Amino acid sequence: MTAADELRDRVGEKIRFRGADSVTQNDIRRKLEVFTFSCPLHDDEAAAKSHGYLGVVAPVTMTPLWGLPPYWAPGQPSPYLADGQEMTGNITDTLALPFSRSVNVSSEWQYHTPLYLGDRLNGTTTIISVEQKRTRVGTGIFLQYESEYLKDSGELVALNRNTVFNYDASRPRHEPGTSARTQQGVRPRPPQVHDADIRVDWTTPLEFDDVEVGAEVRGPALALTYQRIVMNIAADRMFSGIHHSAAAAHAAGLPDIIFNTRGLETLFEIGLRRWMGLRGRLVHLGPFKMSASIHPGDMVQARWTVTGKHAQAGAEAVDLQFGVFAGDRQAVQGIAIITLDGKSNANQSSVGEGESL
Repeated sequence: MTAADELRDRVGEKIRFRGADSVTQNDIRRKLEVFTFSCPLHDDEAAAKSHGYLGVVAPVTMTPLWGLPPYWAPGQPSPYLADGQEMTGNITDTLALPFSRSVNVSSEWQYHTPLYLGDRLNGTTTIISVEQKRTRVGTGIFLQYESEYLKDSGELVALNRNTVFNYDASRPRHEPGTSARTQQGVRPRPPQVHDADIRVDWTTPLEFDDVEVGAEVRGPALALTYQRIVMNIAADRMFSGIHHSAAAAHAAGLPDIIFNTRGLETLFEIGLRRWMGLRGRLVHLGPFKMSASIHPGDMVQARWTVTGKHAQAGAEAVDLQFGVFAGDRQAVQGIAIITLDGKSNANQSSVGEGESL
């Protein structure tokens, strides 16, 4: 029986996890400083309470951070062996994957209960499917799994369905839009722009009646450097080599290190927050797919179009179609839902009874 066959035999199995740490203000600050972003909901208790929360609330796209178990615990052998399996900070670390490299392909999130300082997470991950394929990157398997994030109180925080491509690289490849300088191993210099947090009028909320179907919105542009990409994965505690080592990226068939999925999710959330103000909530992100990698030297920006307005679980909901662009190159595409329910529903589930991913 091959490793892929053994993995298929685990379809339907639930794997339990428990996060290593509680939610802290330091975690939130370290993540948001990468994006030069601040928001009263994430650092001002009085402001958060005035909008219906119990206190400072975490960005929803940071949820996976607090579901990560420790990389090492007392009594365990060292995981940091030169010829050992790389620890990536992902549930796939607990699986015997048949191929040497892994990369996220698509993801979908539903966000329910807000996360507050001091909350601790646990949950289960269920393997949904294992499908072997040959792609232009290499031969491997598409592994799909669902994760449920719960507080210790039992409250459901989030549901996630994720697809990972586990593969052996065929050969290094040149991606459209990637500079020849990067291909040659020369570190590109990103454009010299001041992308620090711009002034936002948090006192003027986005009103449902003011949202127009068809409206196009752009988030702030973010200039990516090597340092910024590495700081972001450090804030996420996800240390796959393709995000910090050019050698590992080249071995995986990539021209350079790449910006991680969690960074893309946060880029979208903070862009939305600037637009929707303090009353809005991101309740559904995805499904979205990564169609191209983002590298040092790229200028990235989230853009979205309002595709609909409707009532959802007693709230005013707005449907969005979004993309993340590296210059003129679209790297991510997907859909999302926000609600403008204000303080009334800030502590309620965002998805109706019986809904699932």
